[in-house]
Amino acid sequence: MATSVLLLDALGAALGIAVATYLYRRLPFMATLYAFQRTLSHALRVVVSRRISDHWKEIVLPRYSLNILIGSLRFTFFLMLILGGFALTFSLAGLPFGVSFEAMSERLLEWQPNLFALAFGIVLMVVLPRLRGNRKPAQSEYGPLDRLLHHMLLGSRAMRQIAFDVGQAIAPGKPDEPAQQQPVYVAGLARAGTTIVLEALYSSGVFTSLTYRDMPLVMAPRLWAKLTAGQHKNAELRERAHHDRLKVGFDSPEAFEEVFWLTMTEADYIGDDGLTPRRIDAEVIADYRRYVASVRAASGRRYLAKNNNNLLRLDAIRAAFPEGVILVPFRDPLDHAHSLLRQHRQFIDLHAGDAFALKYMNWLGHHEFGAGFKPILFDPASRPVDAGEALTLAYWLRYWTHVHRHLLDHHLDQIVLFDYDSFCAQPEDSLRRLAGAVHIDPAPLLPFAARVHAPARHDRKATPLPPEALAVHAELRAHALQRTH
Repeated sequence: MATSVLLLDALGAALGIAVATYLYRRLPFMATLYAFQRTLSHALRVVVSRRISDHWKEIVLPRYSLNILIGSLRFTFFLMLILGGFALTFSLAGLPFGVSFEAMSERLLEWQPNLFALAFGIVLMVVLPRLRGNRKPAQSEYGPLDRLLHHMLLGSRAMRQIAFDVGQAIAPGKPDEPAQQQPVYVAGLARAGTTIVLEALYSSGVFTSLTYRDMPLVMAPRLWAKLTAGQHKNAELRERAHHDRLKVGFDSPEAFEEVFWLTMTEADYIGDDGLTPRRIDAEVIADYRRYVASVRAASGRRYLAKNNNNLLRLDAIRAAFPEGVILVPFRDPLDHAHSLLRQHRQFIDLHAGDAFALKYMNWLGHHEFGAGFKPILFDPASRPVDAGEALTLAYWLRYWTHVHRHLLDHHLDQIVLFDYDSFCAQPEDSLRRLAGAVHIDPAPLLPFAARVHAPARHDRKATPLPPEALAVHAELRAHALQRTH
C-alpha cells in the first residue's frame, strides 16, 4: 500500500479522534450514561425486591421502562454524534490533498484507519495526561491489565452501581437482625494505629473483612469470589506504600468499604477542600446492611471494617447496627502529627511520579494525605490555609486537635476510645481489654502481642505542644478503654 495513503489515514484518524474527544468532553455523554444507569439500577431493585408488592411493581415498572427507553435514546444520540464527528472529520481530511469525500469514507471500512484511531485515542486518553507536568515514570506495581480492570470497575460510578445490583441479584447475602451481627469498626485519623488494631482483631479468626483479594470488584465481593474461585493468587507479604513496617498480602484486610459509600451517596460528602458529614437516608443504610451481609456470606463470621472516613457517618453506622462496636484509636498528638506530615510528604512525591497511584487512592476514597489530601471538616479551621501550610507540623497538630475535640464533644457515647500508646507499652493487657470490648475470647487475640512494636517518639522540648492539644489528649486518655483510674 502506498505510503501516502497510510499517511492520509493517520492524519484523518488524528483529526477525527481530536474532534471526537472534544465532543465527548463537551456533550453530556457521561451524565446521560449515569442517569440511565441509575434508572436501570432502581428498576432492577424493584424487580428483585421481596418487600415491594406485585401491585406496586405493576404501577412503577412501566414508568421505569419509559425512562429507560428515553435514556437509551439520549445515550445513542450522543454516541452517534461523537462517532459521526469522527467519521465526518476523517472523510473531510483528504479534500486538501485531492482525495474525495467518498473515497475517504470508504477508507473507514479498512482496518488501517481504525488502528490509527485506536492508537491516537490511547495517546489522548492515557499517555498525554501522564506526561503533563513532566511527571516521572510510573512506580505502581500494577501492570497494564490490572490498571485497565481497576479503571473499568472502580473508576466508573456507573460500573460500581451495576456491580452492586448484579451482585445482590445473583449472589445476595442474607442480612441478620442488627443485634445478631455485632460488627466491629475501626475508625480514626490515619496513622493512629488503625491498621494494627484491625490486624490484631482479624488475627483472632472471629471476624471476616474485605481483603485485597476482593479488589477490584469490592461492590460485589461474593460474586467476585465465585468468578475467581480456583484462580487465587498467592504472594509473599510486602511492605505497604506507607513504608511503616506493616506488610500486606492478598488476604490482608484493608479499608475498601469506602467504595460502597462513595457509590451510594454519589460522593456528596467530598468537596473541593475537604470531607463534610452528610445525612444518609434510610435506603442507603438498608443497602449497606445488604452489602455487609454479602461480605459475611461466605464465612458467617462477624463483620470487621477499618475505615477512617467512618468518622463522618457514626450516626448512620449506629442506625444500621445498633449493637456494633466502633473503636477509635488515638495516639500522642506530637507523634501523630509527625507521622501524618511524613506520610503527606511521602505520598506527594509518590503521586507526582505515578498518576495511577493518585487515581487509585481517589477511587478508594483515601484522601488522608498526598496530592489528593482533603481534611475531615468537623471544624472549618481544619482546612489548611494553602498547600504550603499542610507541609508544616503546626497544621497537623491543629487538625488532630479539631477532629478529636469534635469526637469528644459529640460522639463520646457512640465510640470506644483505644489508646495506641498504651497498646504499644502493654500489648497483652490492652488486647485483653480489647477482647472484652468487642465481646470475644482473649485467647486467640493474645499471640498478636508479639507483633506490637514501640512507635517513634519525638522530642517534646524541641516542639512544645499547644495547651489545647494537651487538654484534648488528656481527656481522650481519661475516657480510653485502657484508662488507669
